[in-house]
Parts: sequence; C-alpha cells; structure tokens
Amino acid sequence: MGDGRGGRGVAGRTIDSELLERWCDGDKRAGSELIKRHYASVFRFFRSKRGDWAEDLAQRTFSLCVRQRDSFRRESSFRSFLFGIARNVLFHELRRRSRRRDLDFTTLSSIDMGLDASGIMVQRAEQRLLLQGLRSLPLEDQILLEMYRWEGLTASELSEVLEISVAAVRSRLRRAKERLRTLVLSLVDNPQLRESISGGFEDWVRSIRAAIDGADGGEA
Repeated sequence: MGDGRGGRGVAGRTIDSELLERWCDGDKRAGSELIKRHYASVFRFFRSKRGDWAEDLAQRTFSLCVRQRDSFRRESSFRSFLFGIARNVLFHELRRRSRRRDLDFTTLSSIDMGLDASGIMVQRAEQRLLLQGLRSLPLEDQILLEMYRWEGLTASELSEVLEISVAAVRSRLRRAKERLRTLVLSLVDNPQLRESISGGFEDWVRSIRAAIDGADGGEA
C-alpha cells in the first residue's frame, strides 16, 4: 500500500497521494488504481456493521475523497484520510436513518442500533462469539479494534482518523481489547471453548476478516 506521501513507493509503485492528485486532475486510470488498492478495506469497514449498505457507502466514501482532497495533509497517511471519511459517512448515515443527531457512538453498539451483518459466515464457535462480541461493543470501540487488527492502521494513523492523541489511542485500544475479552469470555460456559478463545484471542479476532471477505468475494 502507498504511504500517503508524494513520489514512488516500493519497487517504483506509484503511491496513494500521487494517485489521488492525478485522479482529482481527471486521470480516471489513477482513480481506478486507487479504488482497486483500497476498496476491499473500505467495503469491509461497512460490511461488518450493515451488509446491505456496504457497497453504496463505500462508493460514497471514494467520491468524497475527491471532493475533500484539499483537506488531505501530505504528511499524513492516505489510509487515515480514507478511513476518517468512511467513519464520518457511517455516522452520517446512522444519524440520517434514525433521524437523531444525538446518537452517542461511544455507548451505542451495532447491535443496539439494529445493524444487520447477516451473511458473514463464520465456521467456528470462537469466531461467532468474537463477532458477536465486536458488534456488542460501543461502535467507536468496534471501529477502533477493526481498523487496528484487520487493516493494520498504526496508532499514529488511528489518531488522525479519530482526531485524538496517540496516547489516547493507545489507552482506548487497551480498554477496548479488555472489554472485548471480558465480554466474549462471559458468554462461554464450555471450558475447552473458553481455553481456545483465551489462548488465541488475537488470532480469532483477525480470522473474522477472512470470513467477511469470503462472504462477499472480497480480497484479503
């Protein structure tokens, strides 16, 4: 992936910020390349909250990338710019559909808001419990953990997406991980299942990404 700065990436690969600039100047091939690189990640971002909105909201996110290009800081990561837009698109859609401007995404979960992620086919009980746990967290925590574990965003990139300090990101990550672990293990009665989840917790969280991609033919 491009790193969001000017010039060339690994092995001469044109990086994201240059592709964005060329796309904004009318180069449709540059736009197609940028979308190809990041579409699966953006689609996955929406798919884990509400499956039937994912395609429309992903397209809306890329359209806003062009319209909001002047707010992209070249020293920043393109991914943080992109996911910041995706997060705002999701929040706007939730407020629009609920007709409420006061929705608190630090307390309300995907499940609280009735968001349907059916169609994500997980094979293991561990995955089902982790997916249920993620969707039971406050939406901001779900977003934070998914961007960190599934998309590999750094603490610095997450601070740009969430518009908080790096220290605050690290603190929130610690709390969100512990909240998820406690929530999931509270759902488990079987000792063997509990041991499996506890021993490979982070791997089980990451494995859900492949299940989401498999549900829709997305690329990992």
